[in-house]
Amino acid sequence: MARLWVSGYFLFFIFAITDICFGCLEHDRQALLEFKDSLTSDPSNRLSSWTGTNCCQWLGVGCDNAIQHVTRFDLRTNSGQLQGNDLNSNLSALTRLSYLDLSGNYFGSSPIPDFIGSMARLEFLNLSSAGFSGVVTHQIGKLSNLRVLDLSSTSRNMELIVDDLTWVSSLFSLETLGLSGVNVTGAPDLDKVLFYMIPSLVELHLSNCELSNSHFDQTHLDSNITRFTIQTLDLSSNSLGGKAPLFIQNLTSLRVLDLSTNKQNSSIAVMNNVVELNLAGNRYPSIQETEVWRLCELKNLDLSFNYMEGRLIGPSECSLYGLERLILNDNKLSGEIPTSLERLTALRALYLDYNLLTGIIPESLGNLTSLAELVLSGNQLAGSIPESLGNLTVLRRLDLSENLLNGSIPFSIGRLSNLEILYLSFNSLSSIPFSIGKLLELRFLDLSSNLLQGSLPDSIGQLSKLKFLDLSNNSLSGVVTEAHFANTSEIIHLAQWRRSGACSSED
Repeated sequence: MARLWVSGYFLFFIFAITDICFGCLEHDRQALLEFKDSLTSDPSNRLSSWTGTNCCQWLGVGCDNAIQHVTRFDLRTNSGQLQGNDLNSNLSALTRLSYLDLSGNYFGSSPIPDFIGSMARLEFLNLSSAGFSGVVTHQIGKLSNLRVLDLSSTSRNMELIVDDLTWVSSLFSLETLGLSGVNVTGAPDLDKVLFYMIPSLVELHLSNCELSNSHFDQTHLDSNITRFTIQTLDLSSNSLGGKAPLFIQNLTSLRVLDLSTNKQNSSIAVMNNVVELNLAGNRYPSIQETEVWRLCELKNLDLSFNYMEGRLIGPSECSLYGLERLILNDNKLSGEIPTSLERLTALRALYLDYNLLTGIIPESLGNLTSLAELVLSGNQLAGSIPESLGNLTVLRRLDLSENLLNGSIPFSIGRLSNLEILYLSFNSLSSIPFSIGKLLELRFLDLSSNLLQGSLPDSIGQLSKLKFLDLSNNSLSGVVTEAHFANTSEIIHLAQWRRSGACSSED
C-alpha cells in the first residue's frame, strides 16, 4: 500500500510539473501576439521577451498555473510608451483576466472600446494617461467584480468625457475610482451618483475636473452620507471657492482630504478622523482663518503657497497633537517662530521656508527630537544657530540658507549623525567646526556666500558620501591638501572658492 501511495504521489508530482512547463494556453498566447502586432511603436523594445510558447514568462504577463490561463496583464510605464492606433479587441479573448494595467501608454486618441465590458472577471482596470479620448463607454458598468477603476489623465485638454455616471452604480465592489483630468462636468447628478450609489467606495480622485461648488448640491448630500466609507477624497486643482463643501464634514470615515489648488478662503470644518489635509495653493488670508489647530488628529498638514499674512500662530486648542508633517512654505507669515511649536512632539518635517519670519531660531526647536527635515530658508532669521539643534539626531535635511544668521556653525552639529543635506548658504556665518567631519551620511554641503574665515578643517576629508560641496564666496585661507579630500571620491560637484594667497580651484 505504501508503495502504491508513493507511486501515486510521484505521478501527481510529474503531472503538476508538466502543467507548469506547458505554460499558457495557445489561445491566450495568440491573443497576446495579436495585441503586440497591433502596436505601431515599441521604442524601448519592451516586448522583446515575447517569444517562445510559454507566454507566462513574457514581460507584463502573469498566469494561474493551475488553469494555464493569463490572469494578469501589466504593461504600465512612465517612459518608453507603447503606441497603437487603438486597443486591440483580441484582448477580450483573455477570458480569465482579472488585472489589466495599460497606464502611461498611447492608443492614438481612440475611444475606450466597448469590448472592455465583456471582460467580466476584471477586478483591476487602469487605463490612466493611456491616450484615450471621447466619451467613456458605459459598458464598463458591466464589470461587476471591479474593485479598482482608474481612467485619470494628465492631459490638459480633458480628452476623456463622462456624459453620464449612472453606470458606475452597477460596480457593486468598486473601492477605488480615479477620474482626475476627466471631463465630468456634464454628467447629471454627479454628486448623487458618486456619494450615494457606490457604497463600497473607499478612494475617490476628482483632481483637475473643472468642478465648482455648484456641482455639489447640498440637498442630495444630507446626513445619510455618513453611512458611506470614503477614506480618501481628492478634489485638488478645481474651482471650489469660499468654504469647503459642507458634505465633507459628514464623511465620518474620511482620513485623507486634498483640496489643494482651489479657491478656498474660509475655515475648515472640524473633521475628527482626518489625518492628512492638503490645502496648498488656495487663498487663505491667514493661518487663523483656517482654524486648523482645532483638528487634533491631523498627521500631515500642507498650507503652502497660500500667501497667508500675519503672525505665525502656533498650536493651542488641543491637549495633544499627533502632527508629523507641517508644511507652511511660500506664504507671507511674519513675526518670530512661536515656541509653542514644541508641543508638536511627533513632528518629523517642518517647512517654514520663504516667509517673512524674523527674530532668532528658538532653542525650543531642539526639543522636537523626531524631526527628520527642518527647512527655514528664505526668511529674515538672525542671531546664531542654536546649539540645541544638535539634539535632532534623526535629522536628515537641515536648510537654514538665505537668512541673516551669524557667528560660528555650532560644534553640536557634529551630533547629527544621520544628516544627508546641509544648506547654510547666504548667511553671515564665520567659521566651520572640526566636528563637521562626523557627519558621515552627508551628501550635499553648501556653505557658499558666508563670511567663513580661517582654514578648511581636515576633518571634511572624512565625508566619504559627499557628492556636492560649495564653499564659494567666502574668505577661507590656508592650503588645501589631500587630507581635505582623503575619502571624498564620490564628489561630483566642487564649486570654486576664493582663498587668500592661492589660486582658485574648480573641478
